Amino acid sequence: MKVELIQKEEIKYPCLMQYKDEEETFIVFFISESVGFVVGDCKSYGNGFYASCWCMSDFTPYEGKVILQND
Repeated sequence: MKVELIQKEEIKYPCLMQYKDEEETFIVFFISESVGFVVGDCKSYGNGFYASCWCMSDFTPYEGKVILQND
C-alpha cells in the first residue's frame, strides 16, 4: 500500500474564495479564518452578507477577478 500525505498551503488573508455546489456558486472575501463577506448576490445570501462562521473546507481559492465600482 502506498500512502502519500499532501499538505495544503497556508491561506493568506485577505483572500477571495469560492463556494460551489449543484445549487449555487458564490464568492466570499475572507478577512481571516472563517470570517468574511459575500461578494455579489446569490440565492442564499445578499451582496455584503457577513458571517464569522464560514466552513473553510467548503471553499476553494478563487482565481478570477472581482471588480468593485460605484455606479
